[in-house]
Formats: sequence, structure tokens, C-alpha cells
Amino acid sequence: MSYYDPFEEMRRRIYKAVRDTMRSFEREFEEVESLIEEVLSETREWERMFEERVEEIRGGYIEPLSTIIDRGDKILLIVETPGARQETVEIIVTERAIRVEAKLDEERVRRALGSIAHTRRLTTMKGEYRLPHPVDPKQVKVEKRGSKVYIWIPKLQPT
Repeated sequence: MSYYDPFEEMRRRIYKAVRDTMRSFEREFEEVESLIEEVLSETREWERMFEERVEEIRGGYIEPLSTIIDRGDKILLIVETPGARQETVEIIVTERAIRVEAKLDEERVRRALGSIAHTRRLTTMKGEYRLPHPVDPKQVKVEKRGSKVYIWIPKLQPT
């Protein structure tokens, strides 16, 4: 013979509520853990980029800001060279990469960076850019406008 025990029913409901709550907490903790991993990954990337910039300055150069735009049959590389003497900008093109170097105007660097400029002797701006497609180095067109260098690079046509 069995009988109804209201306390047993309450105990079951409480245990179920506790189990459901614990599962919910586990899911929340997994999400938080995932977010923490994402933030740590981004932090490691920022740290790597910062260390690269420090190494550049130690080496006496800085890398210019750049943008690569795929225009279908051409690639446009825009390199910003503020503080560089435009007559010293040198561009070396290979089938898979472009290297841009320029001498910095020491007075402009000193005004912009103060004592760091004298301590580290920043003299050069240089960057090397891998291209997403093979190109013909002889077909490259360069245009200098202000402190920006526009480099138009036709893609090699498959034969």
C-alpha cells in the first residue's frame, strides 16, 4: 500500500530546481570561459603587435600604415608615409611582394616624438607587403599624393 507524501514531492521539486539551476550555471560559466579565452587571444595579438612596433623602433625604423585593395584585375596598395621625404621613397616590386622604404625627415620626427626620436634614432620608414596574387613587376604604376603613395599593381593573367 502506498500513500502520498507531500514532503517527498517538495523534496523532488527542490532537487530538480537545484539540478536545473546548476546546469544553467554550467552553461553560463562555459560562455564566460569562452569569452575569457577570446579576450586572452586578442590580448596576445595586441601584445605581439606591440612587441613588433618596439622592435621596429629599436631597429631605427617604423612601418607605415597601409591598405591593400583588390580591384578585380588590379591590386591597389596605399602606403601612408607621413614624415618621410617623398623624394627618398623607394619601391621594390617582386612577383609576390612589394617593399617600400623612405628616409624620415629628422626634424618632423623630432617634433612628433620628442626625446624618443633622439634616443632611438628613427631614420627610416619601411614595410614589406605580401601580395595575394602574382603580379608583373614591370607593369606597376606609382603615384605620390601628399604623404600617401598609391601603387597600382596589375595581376598576372593566367595563361
